Amino acid sequence: GPGDFPLVDARVELIGSSLSATTDAKGYFRLAYVTENVAPRRLHIVAKGHELEMTIQEPSSERTPLVIRFDPLGE
Repeated sequence: GPGDFPLVDARVELIGSSLSATTDAKGYFRLAYVTENVAPRRLHIVAKGHELEMTIQEPSSERTPLVIRFDPLGE
């Protein structure tokens, strides 16, 4: 939406596994070896000193990327 921007260098971890990734300059990340059709998943995200945990109900893929709205101010 308006004001959305990519989070660069955010750490994204798949809870319950050792899988993690860091977002690139466009805010994209990829968790290797995660099958597309497995849901729900829990993610732990750390960005600019703030943390967020969320559950992903629907699987995503390269064709349908996951968009995460992260409000570091807690508003």
